[in-house]
Amino acid sequence: MRTVFVTICLLILAACPAGAQFYETVHRPSRPGWQQLATPHFNIIFQKGEDSTAVKAARILEARYEAIQGLVGGKLKNMPVVLNGYNDRSNGYVTPFPFRLEVEIPPIKGKGLNPATGGWLENVMPHELVHALHMSVNPPYGFTWLLHPFFPDMGRAVHLMSPPGLLEGIAVYHESGAGGGRGNYPYFTNRFNANFGSDRPWGMGEMHYPATVSRPFNRHYLGGHEFSDWLLKSYGREVVGDNLDLLARWPFFGYGYALRRTTGKWPSRLYAEFEEEKLREEERRIRAIRAAGQPKADTLDTFEGPDLKRPLWLSDGEIVFYGSFYNRRPGFWKYNLASGEQTLILETQIVEDFWYDLSPDKTTLLYSRYRPHPYHHNTWVMDAYEYDINGSEPRRLSDNARVYAPVYAGDAIWALQTDHEAARWVRMDGADTIDTVLTDRSGHLIEVRPHPRNNEVAVVANRNGVQALWLTEAESAERSLQARPTVHLPGASVFDASWSPDGRKLLFTADYGRVMNLYELDVEEQRLVRITNSLYNAMEGSYSPDGSALAYVSQVGDYRKLVIIDRSDAVDEVIADSVWNKRVATIPEDHERIEYRSDPAGDWQAGDYRPGLKWLRPRGIVPVYEEASFQRGPRFGAVLLSGDVLRRNSYQAGISTSNRRLWYNASYRHSGFFPGFRLNAFNLPTMASGILLEERGLGGEIPITITTESNTRFSGFSVSPGLRLTELRRISTAGSAVSDWTRATTGSLNIAYNHRIQQNIRDIQPNTGAVLYAFNEIRWYSAAPAVRAMRAGISFFTSPLRRLNQSLRLDANILIQDQPGIRTAGFAPEGFSDNVLAGMMNAYSLNTRYTIPIWNPGRAGLLFPVQVDRFYGVIFSSTVGSLTENSLDQLYHRSRSVYGLGLRMGLGLFNARFDIGFAIGYEPARNAINPFAGAF
Repeated sequence: MRTVFVTICLLILAACPAGAQFYETVHRPSRPGWQQLATPHFNIIFQKGEDSTAVKAARILEARYEAIQGLVGGKLKNMPVVLNGYNDRSNGYVTPFPFRLEVEIPPIKGKGLNPATGGWLENVMPHELVHALHMSVNPPYGFTWLLHPFFPDMGRAVHLMSPPGLLEGIAVYHESGAGGGRGNYPYFTNRFNANFGSDRPWGMGEMHYPATVSRPFNRHYLGGHEFSDWLLKSYGREVVGDNLDLLARWPFFGYGYALRRTTGKWPSRLYAEFEEEKLREEERRIRAIRAAGQPKADTLDTFEGPDLKRPLWLSDGEIVFYGSFYNRRPGFWKYNLASGEQTLILETQIVEDFWYDLSPDKTTLLYSRYRPHPYHHNTWVMDAYEYDINGSEPRRLSDNARVYAPVYAGDAIWALQTDHEAARWVRMDGADTIDTVLTDRSGHLIEVRPHPRNNEVAVVANRNGVQALWLTEAESAERSLQARPTVHLPGASVFDASWSPDGRKLLFTADYGRVMNLYELDVEEQRLVRITNSLYNAMEGSYSPDGSALAYVSQVGDYRKLVIIDRSDAVDEVIADSVWNKRVATIPEDHERIEYRSDPAGDWQAGDYRPGLKWLRPRGIVPVYEEASFQRGPRFGAVLLSGDVLRRNSYQAGISTSNRRLWYNASYRHSGFFPGFRLNAFNLPTMASGILLEERGLGGEIPITITTESNTRFSGFSVSPGLRLTELRRISTAGSAVSDWTRATTGSLNIAYNHRIQQNIRDIQPNTGAVLYAFNEIRWYSAAPAVRAMRAGISFFTSPLRRLNQSLRLDANILIQDQPGIRTAGFAPEGFSDNVLAGMMNAYSLNTRYTIPIWNPGRAGLLFPVQVDRFYGVIFSSTVGSLTENSLDQLYHRSRSVYGLGLRMGLGLFNARFDIGFAIGYEPARNAINPFAGAF
């Protein structure tokens, strides 16, 4: 039995193509340099100047190691943890190729993470450590156990076959165990509750697989946590380790089978129990909220799939908000309350806190957005922009300043600026003049809102998990923030400070009572009242110019919608002084988690990061197999693979045998400087015109990729010049030479340019933009004339019915070559009755492709891990002809055309995505109907 199982494993690995690039390289900034810090289980690799961040990260990881190991199992030793401080668009992730944990030091902005957990590192490090230990689970005699001796990283990657909701659900469950975490965060949990209270609650599969065309796109975090939390409470914590153990042993049986083995029940039965309990809990929660009464409110109708942010009033009859929709372009929109008309003011994406400001005269928008580095991988910097609502181009106010949450403050602009894993408060008087107002070393600044009429400032800051509101002045802010806050609600966090037009009142959001609601502080009377009584969440409120109405965002089902209420209709529930007032409320003086303060293993010494040549040791050995082809016998072999932790170097080296010979193929990629290079050396058997040849050579390539725009639209180009020196000779089936060497030098140039490509959420293909490409190759032979080949083309995208997510692609391609051999994939679509390019040396093709969305079911299964995202129709045509004709009339009349239509679907199997379909092509000239399936 074990022999059979090993054979199956080897066949699966053999299916991996020998040229697959497991270890990609990336471009990182070369300065500042890198250092490292070794701890009992981790090797922290960080940039110079981030020493304190590295130590803090190490303490959190070591402090949580045993608890997480007890939950998911696994074992780590010298686990690479990369901390980079150059990317403002922050995230944390664990990847298997090579196995490492990487975190951007600047924090994620906005409401996505629970402030009660503490700072960014307290949130991200335990979560990613769950993933790292999970990937290291390797029970004996299982599938991953068989892979590990040959390819450990592939063994770890097998765990990614599990539903993402399982992976993220367990991680969120752990982060929520100490009172913080998203599992205790109303912004997170009430989004799940809003779905479960709707007429289309998620099923078991939807809770565990990401949504691709329906909101919310993080449903697998929401549903995965809720189910994991219920499962562990109902069946015990040990069920987690048992499930992960089974999935490591038998990954192709899926999570549903693992649940059946560990609980004795199939997923459908478990879901029924889970649903019954959650609905019962939700019914009690909703009944209690409704008993307290709710204000009369108007929920405004907007476009399909709304996710709206921070409404501000342009006038008593118009509101501006940031919005994203299924079939509209994201950006700032204007809503007319009388007519319901919605107008796009500015197409843009902004920083994910979605904080922006209006000038006092309501004529300009002030916001911040990310700008990509032209060639550094995953490197984004925030800058402030100003836009005249009457229609000018946005004006950039800063240059790589790393600023966000900008607000008008008299003659200046205030903003927050990246400061390691926190932020400093700065004053901007121009692109070259940025002065620090406050560097808050005791916590994390979240918002700064100046009073509309005097020097007072509302500051929202986080002190070790207590996120509260301070009223102060800029000159005394440092001292004031060391004192108790003006407003703190026990067990809750404060967000979204917004002054009334006269400055007498302050509106803010708080998740007091496990629901986000709007609260109003009367500054003069020191009186706090609750304005709303939301079932799921109400947030990001603002006053109308006369103060008589409020606009805010409400969670309604799967969407975030715009709501208007008269101030006179508010709940106005008075919050007792003893609950919130700084003079009487009980507020923790020091909320810092003790386990992160001390070093559990003594002093850790940092030093320069010197990887040396250790990365040359193979990280994987992959068997390869190529079937026999006429005179060439079957080829067996293995490929060695490796790459360094910072992904600056990678290689693949293969050796194989066939026709009684040994063959090799080796490639190396370096990206330690821009643009880097690729090298390749090979000696392989090949077939040409039924003749068995030996080909050997050495080649090099310089890949250059530049991004010029990446906001709502993408523009960029790539240029890749290459040179290859080869020798060819005929060999016998026994591998011996039967001719002399023929030498050839090949020069190539690949060029591609994307121009302002834009695609809405439910678009099948881009709705606007253009793509141009060209591939040129010339080969000089030692004993024959040079040959040339070129393929080039252009694609235009447009959308006659963009509001229905329909789009049209128009292609024009040419192919010119002296001898056959250039790549022709995609030159003409399928649908012809035979190979339409057969016998053509020089050809053209004119293609169209019109896509029509039909249905977006967004369904998924757990027992059978299949996800069906959407169905759509395709209408296509293609005309292909030879460019060697003598006249335009011959060019046209000797061409061949096909017209067709098809039905396609987007689906997933485990976590692999596919797009498949069935189509019929019709050739009028031949009166032939040609059905086909696959990609088209």
